[in-house]
Amino acid sequence: MGLLKKLDDLITFQDSTYPLAVFRVIFVSVFLLETIQNFYFRSLFFDQIPFFPNTAPVVTAIFAVWMICLIALLLGYKIMFFGTLNYLLAAIILGYGGKRFGYDWHADGLYILGSLFLLIMPTTGYLSVEQNSTEQTKASYFYPFLFILTIGTIYIDSMFWKATSPMYLSGLGFWAPASLPYNTYFDLSPILEFEWFNRVVGYGVLFFETTFFLLIWSRRWRPIVIALGIFFHISILIAFPIPNFSFAMIAFFMGILPIEIYRKFNLVPSSFEARSQIQESKQPNRTFAYLLTAFWVVSFGIITFKSPFYRTFFFPNSNALTLVEKAAGRYKNLVYPLTGFSDHGVFMDSHFLAYDSQLYLESEGDPLPMISEFGTAGWYNVNRNWVVWTFRGADPSYAPEKSDEVVTDFVEFWIEAGSETSVSEIQILSREIKPSLNQWQPNLLDENRERLWQEVGVVILNEEKVDIIWTNER
Repeated sequence: MGLLKKLDDLITFQDSTYPLAVFRVIFVSVFLLETIQNFYFRSLFFDQIPFFPNTAPVVTAIFAVWMICLIALLLGYKIMFFGTLNYLLAAIILGYGGKRFGYDWHADGLYILGSLFLLIMPTTGYLSVEQNSTEQTKASYFYPFLFILTIGTIYIDSMFWKATSPMYLSGLGFWAPASLPYNTYFDLSPILEFEWFNRVVGYGVLFFETTFFLLIWSRRWRPIVIALGIFFHISILIAFPIPNFSFAMIAFFMGILPIEIYRKFNLVPSSFEARSQIQESKQPNRTFAYLLTAFWVVSFGIITFKSPFYRTFFFPNSNALTLVEKAAGRYKNLVYPLTGFSDHGVFMDSHFLAYDSQLYLESEGDPLPMISEFGTAGWYNVNRNWVVWTFRGADPSYAPEKSDEVVTDFVEFWIEAGSETSVSEIQILSREIKPSLNQWQPNLLDENRERLWQEVGVVILNEEKVDIIWTNER
């Protein structure tokens, strides 16, 4: 009954909808940028959309409609109509269709969930072309609570994974991935050379994710917690080639930033202040609020069983736990397409431990845009593309025949996009990469960047197909 009373208090408490409008603007802007990128690379990833004829004109038309929906949502125009279309497209294309390579781009869950929020939250009271036709300048705090629930459950599930990770428990959860060139945009060695700083950051991430759900409820501490969260994701944005994930998380944080902070830093236009006196507010149906919260908590409780936490600390040799883990995976696959609920075992030891070599493709001495000559991510290799290229195309531990398929797809796209019809072959080079996940080693990034490339194969470009011939081990 105590939890129900607290939930009732959240539903009853009224607050400005201005932070919800800020969330809408930032979230939709990021989603639009992601969709533009997906549109450009549509033949690489989205040539097979569920429930639609898979022809190039149809796929192009679907993405055109999707981008129109997102522009309308950015403006706050007819949000129920365009929001419903956007949510359905997100669920179908990202939820049901985003597993072509058997790997979820972890921002997709945020896009699906955020699209659902746009349908149930009053986000057009400000910063909207329809703001003067609505009086919903205040709303129940249940809506910001959903942002807190989103961030909190992501961090809790993440900790279920990190609690079993030697890399994170050694305080090297930032340093170790950043010391591998394919995880970065540019040379981070000036930052990585300070062991004490990197261990403070590594342990700080563990502390922040563990305590977020405890500290965020204090209105006094909330701005500090939010500032730390935004700084955390800006750091990820700068260091790793997954900027859209960071921007999406920042959008959720901005949705819970107290209106007093917006006013303190003059982030609320004066013309909006008069409208803020209107007392009309939106209240969620209590039964809906109870059921949604219960469904959310139970779902993430089940999904945590996908992590190695329970097997590591409680049931190391349990056959019953194996069945539970499989059931948790099936449950996640069931709810993910419509809710975005997922596990968060990202940037883990297993992703890097066996990653002991790196691929580099060049044509006539120039690098293809997946990887630069220094081994850092190229412009083809950001967000979803980085996940697929790095852990499906170039990963030495991935199945060779599937890896070849991904490399071929990227090469074919590069040829078609650039009309490189004169190129007859592309050199495949490789070099050793040395990961160190739980032991500090000075100058590791520099050592990895300076290793020499050696030719290990060639891509032969014929009129009818692309062939990969390996001359040496990768």
